[in-house]
Amino acid sequence: LTNALTQQRLHHAYLFTGTRGVGKTTVSRILAKSLNCVGADGAGGITSAPCGVCQACTDIDVGRFIDYTELDAASNRGIDDVQMLLEQAVYKPVQGRFKVFMIDEVHMLTGPAFNAMLKTLEEPPPYLIIVATATNAYDLLPTIRSRSVPIYLTPLAKPEMAAFAAEKGLKDVERRLALAAGSPGLAMSLELGVYDKRRAQMLALLGAACGMLPWGDWAKTSEALNASRSEKLENHLKVLYLLLEDLLLIRCEARNAALRNYDIRRELEG
Repeated sequence: LTNALTQQRLHHAYLFTGTRGVGKTTVSRILAKSLNCVGADGAGGITSAPCGVCQACTDIDVGRFIDYTELDAASNRGIDDVQMLLEQAVYKPVQGRFKVFMIDEVHMLTGPAFNAMLKTLEEPPPYLIIVATATNAYDLLPTIRSRSVPIYLTPLAKPEMAAFAAEKGLKDVERRLALAAGSPGLAMSLELGVYDKRRAQMLALLGAACGMLPWGDWAKTSEALNASRSEKLENHLKVLYLLLEDLLLIRCEARNAALRNYDIRRELEG
């Protein structure tokens, strides 16, 4: 992206992929600022280092830049939602140099919505940049992938995550970084109290499955989860996955640094 901006060799569509919370939406906003930044003196052009203080940069940061639009495809996945967005493509930018459309979780779009998006990707106006984000690029149609520049956002290394946590003033840093696995967004949003409650429930399930606890104890927990309106089974399965992953690592005699739930290692070993 830096090279493309520096050389001004821009593509009309980019596909950002990576794990949840790794920064796909953040990078999309930085790209929009890079394309529309005018510098602190108002005389700047396309740049790989937006100033962050000009009107375009500040408006994008607070979500009021008229030429930057975000669509959450997880909740707006139909053809009408996409057509409403793409209808804006026929109009030239009002404030900036480029219109930037960011479609988050693009793999959630319906088939007709994908087809509508494909038409714009095949014949985009010169002032339009489309950014799509997805956890896995292979969840998308090959026709969409082939018309976009793929950019994979890798999880941050531990020193970078530690610096991020210090900058944001996060508490329980060691546990957060272990559970986030290089995802800044997850490190910030993680509620350890809620996670610990779900973990205790999944440990009860594992204990029952191993014959260490009576199934009756797990049955009560299962009934409570089924009756709950605030808890989703998906969230518990994610915790269960992490526990099973740690159990395998422990069997391989992995060190604590490799475990996501290092704080209960002794309980997992038992």
